[in-house]
Amino acid sequence: MGELFKTQHTIDEMLDKMGVKIVLDTEHLSETDILEAQKSGESVVLKKKEEDSESK
Repeated sequence: MGELFKTQHTIDEMLDKMGVKIVLDTEHLSETDILEAQKSGESVVLKKKEEDSESK
């Protein structure tokens, strides 16, 4: 059915070769980089939901 491929590369190395950049904290990106990523659709922002207990 499917073949198993073994690799010595880490996930980080594979993503780097594909040109993928994962940024968990945009605080360290320049404003230009943030705007450029948003314009090209390369930016996904996940916001943490506030817990119900905090809002009560």
